[in-house]
Amino acid sequence: MPDFDDDKPAVAITTPGRHSTGRPLAGMQLQVLGVGLSRTGTVSLTKALARLGYETCHFHRGFSRSFPYHRVGAFDFRAVMQCEAATDLPTALFYREFLLAWPGLRCVLTVRDEDAWWTSIERHFRRFAVHQESEAPERWHARMLAYGSVVPHEALYRKRFREHNAAVRAHVPPDQLLEMDITAGEGWEVLCRFLGKPRPDEPFPFQNVGKP
Repeated sequence: MPDFDDDKPAVAITTPGRHSTGRPLAGMQLQVLGVGLSRTGTVSLTKALARLGYETCHFHRGFSRSFPYHRVGAFDFRAVMQCEAATDLPTALFYREFLLAWPGLRCVLTVRDEDAWWTSIERHFRRFAVHQESEAPERWHARMLAYGSVVPHEALYRKRFREHNAAVRAHVPPDQLLEMDITAGEGWEVLCRFLGKPRPDEPFPFQNVGKP
């Protein structure tokens, strides 16, 4: 567990996770971190982790509004104290810090063909464009942290995509890292084997499959 400084303000999270299992949230231990970037199957992973019993937070939905972007240099881990699993931005960017706080943390790197990813992220970000920080601070800061620009620039975004995945592979211990391509059909078999969970008797919750 991280050693919190009680002199620092706690991050106020008042909205239940969108994919919450509905269980009490006090005293949770982060167990699984999705370290893949957006548009790599993170929604599918979130739903799958919730189905496996984890209290799961998809930070790009709801919780991101209370994430301490303005305090990135002094990251407050209490932002995820209500989660057993967290996915997508911005938490995917802080895997190093999370591994220091929870050394046994298991990380899932969702990957995707780079050309297909660029097509998807470019269309998605133009659809949900942010022209200035005040319009949507959580989106603005998440995109700046991940890609260095809120506007999708192909060369820059592709470079950040490759660098992020390479850094994750280099830093996370191999026995704590699962790399899976949900967009190519990987699902329960690889995820449940990695997490040591029984496979649910239902289809994997593929979301947005086939969408650019």
